[in-house]
Amino acid sequence: MTGGEHDQTARLQAALGYAARGIAVLPTHFPVNAPTATGPVRCSCRRHACPAPARHPLGGLRLDDASTGGLAIRRWWTVYPEAGVGAPTGWTFDSIRLRHPANSGAVLAWLARHDARTGPVLRCGAAHEFLVRPAGRGGFLMPLGQGELLYSGQGGLVLLAPSRTADGGTVAWVRDLTLPLPDGDPLFETLLHIPDTDPDAPGGDLPEPDPDTDTDSGPPG
Repeated sequence: MTGGEHDQTARLQAALGYAARGIAVLPTHFPVNAPTATGPVRCSCRRHACPAPARHPLGGLRLDDASTGGLAIRRWWTVYPEAGVGAPTGWTFDSIRLRHPANSGAVLAWLARHDARTGPVLRCGAAHEFLVRPAGRGGFLMPLGQGELLYSGQGGLVLLAPSRTADGGTVAWVRDLTLPLPDGDPLFETLLHIPDTDPDAPGGDLPEPDPDTDTDSGPPG
């Protein structure tokens, strides 16, 4: 089996594994090479300036088509062996996506020092994806000094491992699905105050936050 065939089999097996846990999945578009060696990686949908490259359903599917059925999953990844593995948010879980230059270990260490409860965590390209209990609401975006914080609820999508991302990475578990899902609001509130850091600092270490930082802002109820 070639490396590409192994990757395709891994995505199918992962999709079946998530379904066995009760997580409905569906195939997503995936990154493709640009026509020139110096061009950016593009989305397989081939749309110019795709708003969600390698992060939306393919084959005419909608989020509502996500399934835990083995027959549907095998059929999808037989037809689309390169597809990523997506799961709608607002069903089994919501997600909080943090774009921040520090590495996952540094982010989790900072959260632990601030008594923030975390559950399953994915590294998704340049982002950290925290899975949380569904809250029955949609999504919203909060800008940060060196990144952004995106809450995805009803109508959103999260890429699960081992999907490939448009920035050339592969989605990987940092903390796996055996952990319970925490409440999203306290975690979101804490992440709003994560300090900026030099992405080239050894280990992506984070300084302590300013104790005078306002703590009144948070996710809408």
